[in-house]
Formats: sequence, structure tokens, C-alpha cells
Amino acid sequence: MEGRTSQFQKLLSVIEMGSKIYIQAHDFPDHDAIASAFSLSYLLARNDIESKIVYSGEIRRADLKRMIKELGVELIKASKINFDKEDNIILVDSCIGNKNVTRLNGKYIAIIDHHKKIEIKEDIPFLDIDDTLGSCSSIIFSYFNNIENIDTKVATALMIGINIDTRNMSRGVNTQDLYAFYNLYFRSDIETVNSIVRNHITISDLKYFKYAIENIATYKEIGFCFFPFKFDINLLGIIGDFFLSVNEISFVLLCMETENEVLFSSRNENINWSSAEIINIILKDKGFGGGHDHMAGGIIQNKDFFNKNEIFETLISNLY
Repeated sequence: MEGRTSQFQKLLSVIEMGSKIYIQAHDFPDHDAIASAFSLSYLLARNDIESKIVYSGEIRRADLKRMIKELGVELIKASKINFDKEDNIILVDSCIGNKNVTRLNGKYIAIIDHHKKIEIKEDIPFLDIDDTLGSCSSIIFSYFNNIENIDTKVATALMIGINIDTRNMSRGVNTQDLYAFYNLYFRSDIETVNSIVRNHITISDLKYFKYAIENIATYKEIGFCFFPFKFDINLLGIIGDFFLSVNEISFVLLCMETENEVLFSSRNENINWSSAEIINIILKDKGFGGGHDHMAGGIIQNKDFFNKNEIFETLISNLY
């Protein structure tokens, strides 16, 4: 990742010394968000800059809780902090304007992300957004000018983030992801990496897989399922990946009803289609969405605008 280490120096230059520094993950952090925040905090500390990792929402996945515990990641609920308007906030693995980011009372000085760019309607001093990368962890890895400086726990976190977001290096991967994976492999605790990556569902999750298997609607290469009840949003993506392992399915759209909203998750392995584009078409005038060609998510905030038959028909008509 030659040439990217200078980005970290630019980031350091926009941090206002004397201010409190917070690294914010999106509201329901996944492995890549936690790994990115944890590793960036470590790197800032090596430059004598203290920071704290914050998030809103919840952490529900058992494997993610285990990752946090075993690596000693310190996270603080944003609601427990009395933010000042001069506090410096660095947002990782998401972007201002996304519906999965609660706006905090502070000064956003940096955004580091690997999802497709959205319009940012304010002046952010530092932007490092690269949607060609499979994970945000690969961006943070590129900030290390000497891989010998990477602590084992940090390397382990980054490896978990890269593996989870790229589905074990099988989607959205470019040469920089591969370079990060190669250099981190022998610096990480690979047994912990493999254990967390492989063991990412629990027995209690199986009922949701059962419901999906019994209720999925298919058309040619498309799989579609609506869950009329709420569960962990991160599990929605895991179920989508499960359906991609079915030989006849190459595009999956799953949606889940909550108290007032409908959440969407898509997975795709057909190079002629884009999950992000389809999500935006489906949610036009109804909600918001974004992501990558291979995976995306979205939300309809008023479930009165949701009609599952209409969604499935729109999906089919735009892919065929």
C-alpha cells in the first residue's frame, strides 16, 4: 500500500490538539467497524494522541462480543458521554448522512470508509473513502508505515475485519486487501481469527434460518424473503450469504420489519448487477440505501410505504 501512509499524516494534521478525540463506529457495529476503530485508536496512541471508541445502538452478535472481550477493545456507549461541540470525532466504516450513524454533538474532522460515496453536505477536513476496497480494516492497515509496529491484537482485529467483510477473501477484494491479508496473517493470532470467523452463529439463530428456508421466494437467480419480525440486523447479512451458497441463487434480497421500519440487506455475486444500485432503485421515494456491488443495505423508515409483493416485482423487473 505504498503512498497511503501519507494519508495518516494528513489525518494527524487535522486533529486539534487539546481537544478530546472520539472514534465513532456506526450504530450497530460489525467486526470491520470495531477492528477499524480499535486499530486506529492504537495507531493514534503510538503518536501520543489519546482517543476513545464510541457507538450508539447495540452490539448483539455473540462472536462480536467475544472478539471485543478477547482483544480487550474498550467501547463506550455514546449516550454515556457528555459531548462538547469542540470535541473531535473521526467516523470509521460509515459516512455522515447514512441512517446507521447517530449524529453526535461534536466536530466531525474525518471520515474513513470503504462504501460507495454519498454526497457529504458539509466541510470535513479529512476524507479517506475508497469503495474499491473490501474492508475499512484494509484502509487502516495502510496507515502503518512499518508493519513491525503492528501489535498482535491489532493484527488479529484487522484480519477478522478483512475476513468478515470480504467473506473470507471471496468478494470485493482488490490487491490492497490481499496485501493487507498477506502482511497480517503471520502477525495475527490466526487461531483466534479462524475461530471467530467460522463460529459466527448460535443455536438460537437457527430458527431464523429455518424461517428463511421455508419462506424464501425465488425467480431464476433471485432469492427474496421478508421477515415480519425483528432480530439482529447483522444476522440478516449472514443469512443472505448462506443463500448465496445455493447453486441456483446469485442475488439475495432480505428485509425485516421492526417496530416502525423495514430494514434491507442484499448480497450479490453476479458481475452484471449491483446490490447498491438495486437497493437505491427499490427504495426510491420510500427510504434510503447504499453499499457495494456485492452487498448493500437500506431502510424504509415508515413501514406503511412497504409492500413485499411490490418490492419483489421491482427487484425482478430491474434485474431481468
